[in-house]
Amino acid sequence: MEPPEGSGRRTVMRMHRAPAVASVLATLALAGCSDGKESEAGGPVAEPSSSATAQPTLAPAVDRRMQLARTTYHAGDRVRVRWPGEQLRGIGYQLDEWTGTGWEVRYYLSAVTSGYNRKGEPTWWSVDEDGYGWVDIGVGGAGPDVVVVPDVASPGTYRLCTANSPRLSCALIDVR
Repeated sequence: MEPPEGSGRRTVMRMHRAPAVASVLATLALAGCSDGKESEAGGPVAEPSSSATAQPTLAPAVDRRMQLARTTYHAGDRVRVRWPGEQLRGIGYQLDEWTGTGWEVRYYLSAVTSGYNRKGEPTWWSVDEDGYGWVDIGVGGAGPDVVVVPDVASPGTYRLCTANSPRLSCALIDVR
């Protein structure tokens, strides 16, 4: 499926099932972002700070080119993600919650972009749910990619990350 002439976007499509495929992709992508230590859920853990409670951070290997208009959102809010230049990525995102000692993947998000499903609605599902997936497409350009903070997300600090992209990119957000 090709976008309209002159749109500057190219779309490549394949269907993937999640969470199994997304979990594998996320694990592989995150494997390069840790020192090998893993949480009970299999994801990398953040190194604790010298204080009693570790502070949420992004690992040095995580790409930080994802741009958000703000960092505070409420459950149900839409998040507009912009990218510099021709950043290639998929439409899959994940929302990881800070547990006080590390990150836990809580939700998978499927974005709406100007290159794919522009009239549709962004969707999400819990990592505990089976039978969901997203089309594995490649999009480029500045975006915006629109995702939604799940309406059941608890207040706290989260890490919004690409879930099916060649390069893991994340940004920190607070949900109130």
